[in-house]
Amino acid sequence: MAGVQLGAGCWICEYLSPWDVYAHGVAKTLVHRKTKFQEMHIIETGTFGKALILDGFWQSCTGDEFLYHEPLVHPAMLLHGRPRRVLVLGGAEGAAVREVLRWKSVEQVVMVDIDGEVVEACRQHLPEMHQGACDDPRVEVRIQDALVYLDETRSTFDVIISDLSDPIEDGPSFKLFTRETFERARGSWRRRGCSSCKPAASRRPSCTCTPAWSARSDGCSPTPPH
Repeated sequence: MAGVQLGAGCWICEYLSPWDVYAHGVAKTLVHRKTKFQEMHIIETGTFGKALILDGFWQSCTGDEFLYHEPLVHPAMLLHGRPRRVLVLGGAEGAAVREVLRWKSVEQVVMVDIDGEVVEACRQHLPEMHQGACDDPRVEVRIQDALVYLDETRSTFDVIISDLSDPIEDGPSFKLFTRETFERARGSWRRRGCSSCKPAASRRPSCTCTPAWSARSDGCSPTPPH
C-alpha cells in the first residue's frame, strides 16, 4: 500500500472469510511446536506484546488479555458472592487462574487443561499473563481431558470457568462446546454454583474481545457482563 512502511518481515494471518485476512506482524518467534493436540506459536508482536496462537488462531496477548479474562471470570464470581472452590477448564496461559485468585474467599482452584506442552510453554514464556498464579499453594493443575475430569471427579465447585480455545473442528475444544458438556459441568456445581464461558468466538476483525456468559444453579437466566 502506497505510503505505508511495514515493520515486520513475518506475519501471522487469520483467514476470516474468503475475502478477509487479519494479519499481525511478528517481531520474534519464541515457540513454534506441534503438540499431540494442536499447533502452537508464542510470538512477540510489534503492537500487542507477546501472544499465544493455537492452530493458527489468535488466543490472547499480553497487551490486552485483561479485556477477555476479567469479564470471563468476575461476573460468575460476583454472581456467587463468596466462592471458595473454583474449577477452570482450559486456561493454559494461567490468566484466568490469576483473576480467580484476586478473590480472598477462594480456598482452592483446580485448572484442567488437555495439553501439557502448551501449559508449560505459557508458564515459561508468558509470565506477564499468569504472574505466578499456578505456583500458588491453593492451585492444582491437572493435565487431563476436561470431559474425562468432569465424568470422574467427585469434587464440587462454587464456580466453573470455561477458558477454552475456539471450537475448531478436529481441535481439542470442539467437543466441549455442547449442551452435554454444560450439563456435566452443572453436575459438579455446589449449592448456588455458577458457570461462566465464552460463546464460540467471532472471527470478525472488529471484535476486540468476546463477552462471557454466566449462569447460576438456582435457575437464574444466563447474564452477560455489563
